Amino acid sequence: MQIEKGAKEAIQFILAGVVLLSGIGLVFLSLFLPPKGVIDASVITCFGLFLGFVGAVWGLDLKYDYKTKELVDRYRAKTRTDNHQETEAE
Repeated sequence: MQIEKGAKEAIQFILAGVVLLSGIGLVFLSLFLPPKGVIDASVITCFGLFLGFVGAVWGLDLKYDYKTKELVDRYRAKTRTDNHQETEAE
């Protein structure tokens, strides 16, 4: 089963958003559970893992989009230069 690129990106961003909201909700709920007003270290660790996941999804996606565009631009510039040189030689 193939997933289209646009659909895959949408699923990634929706999932990252849900995970981010879950982490925020976890921290918020921990303030009201006994002992009230104290956020346990395990909650902070879990929230950090959530943020790491979200950052990985968003950060890696942006990095690879940038690298792909950079590679395509370099290829197009090289192709234009080669075509221009061939035209001058004729």
